[in-house]
Amino acid sequence: MWKRRLVWLLLILAAAALYLFENNGATLAVLLIVLLVPLFGILLAAFGTKNATADIVLPERCACGDEIHGALNSQTRGEAVLLVENHHTGESAELSLPLMRSETPFTVQAACCGVVRARVKHLLARDLFGLAAWKCPVTAEAATVVLPALFQPEVVLTESSFAMLDSEEYSAVKPGFDPSETFGIREYRPGDNIKTIHWKASQKTGETMIRELSLPVEHQMLLRYENPALGQAAPETIHSMTTLLLSLSAVLTEQGVVHDLGWRGALWQIDSEDARLAAMDALLSLPPETAPALPARIGGSYAHVATISAEPVLGLADLYNGSHVTVLKPGAGAEGLQPDGTVQICYESLEQLGRVEL
Repeated sequence: MWKRRLVWLLLILAAAALYLFENNGATLAVLLIVLLVPLFGILLAAFGTKNATADIVLPERCACGDEIHGALNSQTRGEAVLLVENHHTGESAELSLPLMRSETPFTVQAACCGVVRARVKHLLARDLFGLAAWKCPVTAEAATVVLPALFQPEVVLTESSFAMLDSEEYSAVKPGFDPSETFGIREYRPGDNIKTIHWKASQKTGETMIRELSLPVEHQMLLRYENPALGQAAPETIHSMTTLLLSLSAVLTEQGVVHDLGWRGALWQIDSEDARLAAMDALLSLPPETAPALPARIGGSYAHVATISAEPVLGLADLYNGSHVTVLKPGAGAEGLQPDGTVQICYESLEQLGRVEL
C-alpha cells in the first residue's frame, strides 16, 4: 500500500510542478484530477464500509479426500482473510482472498473427516487505487460435513459372561456372531471358521458340520469413542479412529445387530440406518476435549464393549465388570489380553483390520 501512496504523491508533485511552469487551465485540471479523483475514491470506500456485507457458500457434504469448492460473496472491493477449521480434528488454516468482484471462489482440501467451518476473520475494504484500507464489521460463517470413506471389516463377537443374560431374543431368519445361542447347523463350506465345527453332529452324519451363531435382537454391543484431548492425537489419528468406529457401526447395522454408540455425554441406540446417520453427524461435529478426563461409564450392561482410543484407558474392565472389553488403539502397542482384563488390538493402518474380534 505504501508504494501506491508514494506513486500518488509523486504524481501530485509532478502535476503541481507542471502547473507552476505552465500556469493555465489545462495544467490546473490535471493537478485537480490527480489530487481529487483518488481522494474521492478513498472517501467513497470509507463510507461503504458501513454497509459492507459478506456471505460464505459451501457444499452441505463432501467425501474425505475431495476438494471443497466454496465462494465468498461480497460487493466490497478489497481483501478478506478466511479462517478454515476442521471442528473434529482441530486442524486450522487461513486463506487470503482478493475481493475484485461479487463472488470470489476458493478451494480447501478435505484431508480428514469432520465438520469443516469457514468464517471471515477480517475483511478490508480498499479504494479503487488501493491507497487506503478499512476493516469492515462483517461476520459470515458456513460449514460442510466431510464424510469418511468407510470400509467393511469382518466383525466377530466373542463369548461374554453377559451374553445369556442380555440376549433373550434372537433372529429367526438370519445368523449372526453371538456364540451363546445356535442359529442352525449346516454342512461346512470353504472359508468357514473351524472354531464353529459342531463335532457331535459331524460324528453322527459323517460330514463336517458347522454351528451357525445367533444374531441377538436386543442391543448388547457398545461401541465407545474416547474423544482425544487437544494435542493428544494428530488429525490423521483422530480421522482413523472416527472412520473405524463408523465402519464397525455400519457393518453391525447391515447385519441387523442393534448396538449403542457412545462418547462423553452422548449415547445413541443404533437400530436403523437413519439412527446411524444421525449419530455419524453428531460424532463428526464432536470437537477435541480441552483437557484429558477420566473415563466414565456410558450406558448400561453390555455383553461386548469395544473402545476406540488413542491412549490406554484405565479402569474400563471395572466400569463394565463382566463384559468382554476390547480396546482398539491406533499405533504400536502390546496386543492381546492385558493385565486389567481387557483385550487390546493395535493397528498402524485401517487396512490391517480385515477381521475384528470384539
